[in-house]
Amino acid sequence: MPAIKEVDGHFIIPLNLRVPTYKVEVDDYDVSEYFKGGTIGVGSNAIFDAATIMLTNKDGILTREFEQNNIMKVYADFDNATNQIFEGRVDEPIYIMNSDVGFALNLSARGYSADASIKVNELYESGITISDCFKELRDEYLPHHSSDNTNIADIDIIVYPTWSERPLINCFEDLMLWADSNYFFYCDFNKIWHVFEKGTRTCDTEAAIYGDNIKRCEFGDGDFSIKRNRVTVYGQELEGIPLLYTADDEDIQSTDGFIKDEIISNNNLLTSSTVKDHAIAQLAKLKTLEQHGTASCLGMPTLRPGYRLLTLNSYCNVSDYRNVVEVTHNIGRGFYTDITLAEKEKGILSTFEDRIRKEQEQIAIRNRYNMKYAHVIDFEGDDTSELETKYQTTVWNNNLMLALLQTSGYAITKIHVAPKNVSYCVLKCTGQSLTSDADEYFVTYKISVDGVSWESLKRDELHEVQGTGKNIRIRVDFISLTSKIRALGLLYK
Repeated sequence: MPAIKEVDGHFIIPLNLRVPTYKVEVDDYDVSEYFKGGTIGVGSNAIFDAATIMLTNKDGILTREFEQNNIMKVYADFDNATNQIFEGRVDEPIYIMNSDVGFALNLSARGYSADASIKVNELYESGITISDCFKELRDEYLPHHSSDNTNIADIDIIVYPTWSERPLINCFEDLMLWADSNYFFYCDFNKIWHVFEKGTRTCDTEAAIYGDNIKRCEFGDGDFSIKRNRVTVYGQELEGIPLLYTADDEDIQSTDGFIKDEIISNNNLLTSSTVKDHAIAQLAKLKTLEQHGTASCLGMPTLRPGYRLLTLNSYCNVSDYRNVVEVTHNIGRGFYTDITLAEKEKGILSTFEDRIRKEQEQIAIRNRYNMKYAHVIDFEGDDTSELETKYQTTVWNNNLMLALLQTSGYAITKIHVAPKNVSYCVLKCTGQSLTSDADEYFVTYKISVDGVSWESLKRDELHEVQGTGKNIRIRVDFISLTSKIRALGLLYK
C-alpha cells in the first residue's frame, strides 16, 4: 500500500478501493477457495498473535488434511492479498457440522511468540542490562528463532533478575516493566524479535479518517475504577519473612480524596530491590488516567500495537497521531479492523493488566499489622554483607550465632534507609533456640531509627517507635551457644 504523505500541512491519504481480497495457506497448501471467515488478534508484549479461521469442508474434502503444528499463513488487503496479517502454528483442527455452515473446519493458531511459553530458571547475581538480558534469554531458550538484534532497542538499565519456573514471555514482560513499562516487544513472521520504545514507530501506510474508512469511533477519559494511588507488592517469603514494599503518591491521594490500593503478590520477585522496583513501576502505570478510544475501520493489514496511527475525527476532537494499543482483524464478507487507541502524550494503556492480576496468585499474607515495607536479611551462603558489627558472633552454615567458646555477644546491621520516618514496626526472626520452653529469651533485639538511641522490642509483636528517623539498624544479642538466626527482618510503616 502507498505511504501517507504530508504536503504543506495537509495529509494525503492513498485511495482505498475497499474490495477485500484474502489468501490462506496451511503448510503451503492454498486453501483460499474454502475460506469462509475468521478473526486475527495482533499481539504484543505478553499477548500472542492469535487466529481463528473457518474453512468450508463440503464432502469432507479437507478432512484429515491438517494437524497440530501445521504452519498457517493469512493474507488480507484490498489489493491482491499481498499483505500478510498472520503466521503461526495450528492448534488441534476442529471439524464441525451444523445447520448454519454445513461441513466446516475451524483452524485456530498462535503466532511464533507463543514459543516463549517455555519455563525459565535463571539467576543474574552480577547484573545485566535489560537489552542484553533479552538477547541472552532469546538465544538460550529460542535457538530456532532469529538472532538478529537489529530491531532490539538499547536499554542500558542494569537489572538483577531471578526467575524460577517463569514462562519466558513473562520474563520478557518483567524486563519491560523494569524499563518503566516504556517499551513494546513482539515476534514477527520471520521469528525476529522487536523491542522498541513507545512512540518511536509510526505506521505510515494506514490512517483512521472520519468520512473515509472509520465505521465507528469513540473517545473518552480513562476508567477511574482501575486507577490506583497506592500499590503494595509482596514477593517471595525468605524463611517465612515476607518481602514487601508499598509505593504511594500522596499528592494524587489528596486529589482523589481517598486511597485506592492495589495489592499484588508475585512469588517470582525474590529480592527486596525487585519488589520495590515492581511496586514503583506498577504505581507509575496505574496512577494516571489517559484519554483512550476505540474505532472500527476498514481493514488495516499493516497495523500493529505499539505503533502510532494518524487519527482524524473532528467529531471526537482528535486530529493527530495516537498510540495503538489493540488490533483485531475481522475478515470474511468484509475486512474490518477494530483498534484501541491511547492518548499520544502519555504511556500506552496496559491491555494485559487484568491478565497479570489473574496470574498473580493472592496468597495468604503474613502481615497482621498492615506494615508497608520490609527490610529482610538472609544469611544464606554465610552472607555477612548486611552486618556492620559482629562482637563475639559469627555467620557459619547459613546462620548468625555466637562464636566458638563465647557465652555472649551481639551483631548490629548496617543502616537501612526507609522511605520515610518509621512509626511502627514488627521484628521477624527465624532460627533455632531463640527462646526456651519456659519462654526465657536466649536472643534479644533492639532497633534504632535515629542512629543514636536504641529501643528494645519483642519478636512478632507490634512496636511503636519512640525515636524519630528513618535510618534503621537492628541489634541482636545472644546468651546461648545453641541459638542460631537463619533470617532476620523488620516489617515497618
